[in-house]
Amino acid sequence: MALDDGWMIKAACRNYDDTDPIFFPLTTKGVAPDISEAKRICFNECPVRKTCLVYAIAHRETRGVWGGLSDVERKAIPRLVKRQYTETWFRLHPFAKRRAVYGGR
Repeated sequence: MALDDGWMIKAACRNYDDTDPIFFPLTTKGVAPDISEAKRICFNECPVRKTCLVYAIAHRETRGVWGGLSDVERKAIPRLVKRQYTETWFRLHPFAKRRAVYGGR
């Protein structure tokens, strides 16, 4: 585990054997994948949903459902909010590996 992903052991998705079809469904051009089960798990069962979402934003996750939001929904979050989440994440986890994100800081 990395220095900033210890929260993952508390995630509700860890209780499922095969999470890829649920959280990382295969996509077909022009057809939106069914992520309703992933959203149900995130919003109804997961104690670390918000942490997961901020992690995904800070680490620029571009695929799958993280924190109850799809990649398209995460892209729609305003850039300033993403920057604030990222800065907060790395203040809380100062030794975590950091990519050059949002202005290269």
